Amino acid sequence: MSGMTPNQQKWFDERTRKRFVLMVEDELELRKVFAQFAKEFHCDFIEASDGEEGIQLFHKINPDIVFLDLRLPKVDGVEVFRHIKAAKHDQPVVVMSGYLDDDVKKTLNSIGYAAKIDKTTELNIAYIANILETFGIPRKKPKNGDSEHHT
Repeated sequence: MSGMTPNQQKWFDERTRKRFVLMVEDELELRKVFAQFAKEFHCDFIEASDGEEGIQLFHKINPDIVFLDLRLPKVDGVEVFRHIKAAKHDQPVVVMSGYLDDDVKKTLNSIGYAAKIDKTTELNIAYIANILETFGIPRKKPKNGDSEHHT
């Protein structure tokens, strides 16, 4: 856009760039729930059903945040996590699991994850929304269902 200062242009570019959320999860139903929920946010939601595909998509799309299951086919989630952090050490990764033993917790803590979701107790929309918003994925404005008026 012409007429902007460099700082204004940088702000505009950051506010208008496309955001990507990558979910690496082998459970189809959980991916469907996340995909539906992601429609409430300004992002493209990309899914991978196994660790190998997750690594490939990570390099292809350079996501803003990754939601990563730890028990995955083809390549284990912990290995995917190591790969992601080796490629981009500051990449926000949200670890999702129904069970974390002490050794896995130590490994994850040493690598550094952004957040953890216990799939048995923490799969709630408010918690996930907070994670997305914390990492710069803005929620879309609610639509006024009873009016055609646009502001």
